[in-house]
Amino acid sequence: MARQKQFVFSQTTTSSSDIIRKVAYFMESYFHVMSSLDWISPKRSYSNILVGWEFPPHQWIKCNVDASYQDEGNLVGCGGCYRDHTGKWLSGFTRRLGRCSINMAELWAIYTAIILGRNANITKLWIETDSNLAVTLITNGCSDRQ
Repeated sequence: MARQKQFVFSQTTTSSSDIIRKVAYFMESYFHVMSSLDWISPKRSYSNILVGWEFPPHQWIKCNVDASYQDEGNLVGCGGCYRDHTGKWLSGFTRRLGRCSINMAELWAIYTAIILGRNANITKLWIETDSNLAVTLITNGCSDRQ
């Protein structure tokens, strides 16, 4: 506040280009900080994708996983549902994760589905997620920034 008063009441003048540079710098810093704190304010991008459930091949078990974010309290959770090749529900799970990014929750859902499937001696497990990022990270790995 003292700096603001000093700026407002000082007799110095500042060029408009200096002000624009300072505002641009602070905006860039703000967006950089906010993008690194995606567990506080998750980025949301939406696109329409036609989705339909497909049966897994004979003798396979399919686990559909998803994550969920609750604005109130910034809480995140995940879950999954196991079905056989006829579509019969076999089992499911939910997991409260507390505070983390929605992308991390998608990865936790996949990880949990794999661990529970292994514990149940499922040898042919098909995991389905709606997270393109999770699939990309698992398929291609991640950079040092992620």
